[in-house]
Amino acid sequence: MSERSAAARQGDPIRIVLVDLLGGVTSYALDLTALEAFQRRGAELLWLESALPGATPLGVEASVPSRRVRHEWPGENAFAVLRRMQRAQGPGRGALVANEFFGLAFGARYGAGAPLVQILHGDIPFYYRLAEEFEPWVDAFVAVSERVAKETARRLPRRVDDVHHLPTGVPLPARLRTPVSGPLRLVYSGRIERNKGVLDLPAIDRRLRRDGVQAIWSVIGSGPDEAALRRGFDAEAKVAFTGAQSPDACRALLPDHDVLVLPSYGEGLPLSLLEAMGAGLVPVVSDLESGIREVVDDGVNGWLARPGQPDDFAVAIARLHHRRDRLEECSRAAAERVRTHHSLRERGEAWLDLISDLEERPPRQKPIWRRGPSRLDRPWLPNWVVRGVRRLAR
Repeated sequence: MSERSAAARQGDPIRIVLVDLLGGVTSYALDLTALEAFQRRGAELLWLESALPGATPLGVEASVPSRRVRHEWPGENAFAVLRRMQRAQGPGRGALVANEFFGLAFGARYGAGAPLVQILHGDIPFYYRLAEEFEPWVDAFVAVSERVAKETARRLPRRVDDVHHLPTGVPLPARLRTPVSGPLRLVYSGRIERNKGVLDLPAIDRRLRRDGVQAIWSVIGSGPDEAALRRGFDAEAKVAFTGAQSPDACRALLPDHDVLVLPSYGEGLPLSLLEAMGAGLVPVVSDLESGIREVVDDGVNGWLARPGQPDDFAVAIARLHHRRDRLEECSRAAAERVRTHHSLRERGEAWLDLISDLEERPPRQKPIWRRGPSRLDRPWLPNWVVRGVRRLAR
């Protein structure tokens, strides 16, 4: 290890910028920073809290120092938010890890030679466009699946060597699912929004009941489409909504279920999938060209179904209901897959190795980031002017 890297390890923390909302990246960052290796190295979280009406902070406690910045963007100048982030950050110039716009923009504007790492956790155009936009400033692109890594490398052919496939890891559970007789226990865990396919859950339930399959549901999470989902379930549905849960509380609930139902329309490598499989739940999930196919072996440790086709999900669930011996075989295979390939401790070491390698490199020459997402997002425009113009435009 070089003297520079050793000094960085001793004095400069790894900073992770998070949006204070329920999501896989947020949960994963909390898990990583809870590891002893991360705490020895030094880690800090910089939380972005929206002050706009309707925004509900996650409100979890982290095991490392945390700093919070509130904002009203897009009602204010993005550069005003970045300046508050600069004032909030602690001393030192350690590596910065981000997955959303403000974290990347902050690293590009105020990184001062520190490595900037982008997490690409979703196989959707938005995150690839961020990678393209901030390519001159990002030192390493971390993809959670082979599919995302290949697509990132295709879009950034000059940066192929800087694209890294680091699969997500999860804590190994304190207990595994216990088989029970009676209705099948189904669970959805995650943000409640349309692109996650949650509005297909009531149709899956109705098809199961038409086919004589008894099932009870738990919906763990919250989100903008929760009211629509509640309306979708009819009076005969047996469903319980738990609301948003902390990552630890969510993991504690999972072993009380049999099957994870995830009918998403777009994913990278869902943390909820790994957590559920680790606890022995059998996943019935969308067949997406993403990290899902890299983890779920159809018919062996779970079942794949066509997104947007509730009947496909119902048929797979009914198969598990009628063949409880098959359910148990898949359950054991699912838990083994996570134990052997997605241990949080091993994934954390891979992250620290990558950051150490970046710190040993000579700093890259980077331009100063000056241009925000709109003409009103400019470093020289007073925030009160931007607020006023955007208020009048509503």
